[in-house]
Amino acid sequence: ELFRDHPDVLARHQKRFDYVMVDEYQDTNATQYRIISSLVAKHGNLCVVGDDDQAIYGWRGARMENILEFDREFPDATIVRLEENYRCRPEILELANCLIAHNTERRDKTLKPARGPGKPPRFLEIDDEVDEATYVAREIRAAVDTGRFRYKDVAILFRTNEQPRLFEQELRANKVPYVLIGGQSFFDRREVRDLISYLKVIANPDDELSLLRIINRPARGIGDGTVSKLLERAVESGESLWHVLPQATADGDVPQRGAENIERFRQMIDQYRKPMSQGRISEQLNRLITEINYKGEIERQYKTPLEKVSRWSSVEELVNATSQYERGAESSSLEGFLEEIALTNNEDEVDKDQQLKKNAVALITLHSAKGLEFPVVYLVGMEEGLLPHERSIQDGHRAICEERRLAYVGVTRAMDFLTLSWAKHRTKWGKRRKTKTSRFLAEMNGGPVGFDEETEDEPEKRRTARSK
Repeated sequence: ELFRDHPDVLARHQKRFDYVMVDEYQDTNATQYRIISSLVAKHGNLCVVGDDDQAIYGWRGARMENILEFDREFPDATIVRLEENYRCRPEILELANCLIAHNTERRDKTLKPARGPGKPPRFLEIDDEVDEATYVAREIRAAVDTGRFRYKDVAILFRTNEQPRLFEQELRANKVPYVLIGGQSFFDRREVRDLISYLKVIANPDDELSLLRIINRPARGIGDGTVSKLLERAVESGESLWHVLPQATADGDVPQRGAENIERFRQMIDQYRKPMSQGRISEQLNRLITEINYKGEIERQYKTPLEKVSRWSSVEELVNATSQYERGAESSSLEGFLEEIALTNNEDEVDKDQQLKKNAVALITLHSAKGLEFPVVYLVGMEEGLLPHERSIQDGHRAICEERRLAYVGVTRAMDFLTLSWAKHRTKWGKRRKTKTSRFLAEMNGGPVGFDEETEDEPEKRRTARSK
């Protein structure tokens, strides 16, 4: 608007910049496109660098057409195709080229390897997501122990923010150092911490920090003033906050309405204590989430549909975590589950470059992996509903094409060794469900996907080993 409404300002900036260069042009949005076009309108001295096959930010407004239509906007432009690839082995590039060729709206190009032949990529079908994480973690540890590569040479790539949880758990169990790039540790997310606080209070009502977190979340009419009075009484009597709740309401220390809300809250917590102590965690957590209407809390707290879906997915993943714990533990209990997740090491928030300097396996979302490279890459969760994402399947062809570009970015992060894995079964809201293999695997492979014969019978062996 500034350039449009004030020609003198535009003219001043056009004189200021004799030449304009833009990197990652495929990620520019409509506004950026108009600014660039205005700046170079007189002299036409513009150089852009980009790859339409790596246009993966449409969800935040990036417009791939900016690069696809560049020579239509600037008909005198010279187009230079940079097709020589110095990163990947030929076998990896062959998969990438086969995959991206299924996108029809793209500039025609084929990456050519500058490096010599290497190991062919592996396709691993594994029984479930727990076995997938266990297999990867143990393989990495064994390879480093035998000197095949360093931890920092390895990246595990994910489509969603929920997938790393199991890998964090298994890497810790195998004493494999890791860094989480491009996402928050699962157990640090607000919605996860809220629900874990409920579980902690159910297990131990004297956990005052957890009780204070959830006593009015979601809002149930127990205001800050009421909580302050309850805390004062607890300090005066030398008792825990939980133990003063019944007497404080009976003695009239808090208004009648607040007292009724406190009593309902206290009774709700009490009713979950026995079934959860018996190990029925997943079933009861599902019931609790519904009873407190935590989905409504997410709807109130977050504005965008994308954020709401992401937060609710974290809630589902916590339910899945309890279900997976119940299946794997010899004798499940709420206390046992809380002890297991307490092992989580919270990474300090530091710069991505600083994180990557550590001798540690990198756990990275595909969107954050762009521009990076690793000698060894595991691209996990290659299933319909994950990659391509369920939301993209619902949105149709254009969204699927962006997911295909995302898979392409993942494949081309690998320099020497690439493993693509998927689980035959995956837990959804605490229930074990069959999965469908990602369509992208067949597109890469030129037909039905075969998997590494050495791993066919491994899931049962790994489950037996884990139970021991």
